[in-house]
Amino acid sequence: MKPQFDEIATYPAAPKAYVRLAGVDLIHQLWGPIIIKNEGGKPLTVGDILHGIHAFFQKPVLQREMDKIKEQDEKNYDTMLEAMEKRCYSEPGLPGRVWKEGMKRVDALGAYISFGGLTVVENEDDTWEFSLLVLNRSGS
Repeated sequence: MKPQFDEIATYPAAPKAYVRLAGVDLIHQLWGPIIIKNEGGKPLTVGDILHGIHAFFQKPVLQREMDKIKEQDEKNYDTMLEAMEKRCYSEPGLPGRVWKEGMKRVDALGAYISFGGLTVVENEDDTWEFSLLVLNRSGS
């Protein structure tokens, strides 16, 4: 089976879509939905959606965001720190190099880093919304 990254992601085709995480409130409180859009009104492809999700989670967590996380609940920070440590030490290469890059949005997912699928809804206002399911790294 050939990868379908270049296939149009929605029908009718749309240049913009929103991705929300199922059951991960911390992400929505801090950053809202993931907004994926193509310049010039080009229709979104499957690859655009997947790349947009990946790019969103690779962004560094800013200090003001970290302060807000700690303010809300110290456990959130501890969970993110533990996730960052696991991410850094599971990366190929030198963990120290990855550690210097600091905390990333993906660390807010904690142990829920396995892709569980996307469901799609065309909203009444003709916008597209994807619901991203993430699973515990153990698969549950």
